[in-house]
Amino acid sequence: MVNHHLNDTTDHSINIYLNSENATITNENFKIFVLNNPIFCSSNKKILLGLSSFSVANSIYNINLNNNIIIIDDTSYALPVGNYDSDSIVETLNALIPLTVIFNEGDNTFNFSSGSSFTISSASTLSKVLGLRDDLPFTGSSLTASHICDLAGTVSINLKLSNLSMDNLNSFGDYDNTIANINNNVNYGDYIFYNSNEIIYHALHDKYIKFLKVELLDQDQKAINFNGSSFVMTLTIHFTYIKEDKKNIDLFKINDEEFQRIESEKQLKQIEEEKKKQRRRKKTTKTRKTIKKKVIKN
Repeated sequence: MVNHHLNDTTDHSINIYLNSENATITNENFKIFVLNNPIFCSSNKKILLGLSSFSVANSIYNINLNNNIIIIDDTSYALPVGNYDSDSIVETLNALIPLTVIFNEGDNTFNFSSGSSFTISSASTLSKVLGLRDDLPFTGSSLTASHICDLAGTVSINLKLSNLSMDNLNSFGDYDNTIANINNNVNYGDYIFYNSNEIIYHALHDKYIKFLKVELLDQDQKAINFNGSSFVMTLTIHFTYIKEDKKNIDLFKINDEEFQRIESEKQLKQIEEEKKKQRRRKKTTKTRKTIKKKVIKN
């Protein structure tokens, strides 16, 4: 029974309801769900997959293990994981590192200074947060960040199905199996909901799906730590017959080339006919002139 306009086959559309608490394999970077009833389609069909819904608590710290290190004079200092504003990060840094840190509220930049020369390494993962992204490595006695601070943390969630193949592209134009980019537009502690007005369906190259590997990455493609919060999501699957577009395009191309060849032959024939006519006209004109000369002579 066909139950969606995208599903032009007799196969039923399918909803897959996933709860991270029920994942077969749990890792801090991904979840794997093994399907007791695998999904498959025949060679003349494609699987269309879309994200219908997703929800998770915004329990993400803006300072985490991906962005909490500053390296000064070859010594690494780790900011404790947690949520920070400009005041708390200044207070913590001043107690942690051998520099004086000041926040300039007028332009939202940090300043680092010392009575002697110091070096901040470009390997410092705190650089983007502190606005130092384009300033490192630095050696000197005073540094004011060239960019404003970035304490927003995770602003979007890239939901990937890593074991499936599709034709989505990333910023570099490489193939990417991200099926949705979910905005994190709620305060810490609130719930992030994804309910799109229009579900985007992705044509998969896969014909058989035994498991799903789900990854949740931030805008920098780093694994997100939800600090124990679980997520739920719904995937919707439809089936569609593979269209004969490629064959039709090739046939049209062949027909078009054949048409152009025939037209070219017609044009060549017309040109040859025109040349013959011109030769006959010249010959007729020459004959008439010769006859006229003979008449005059006689």
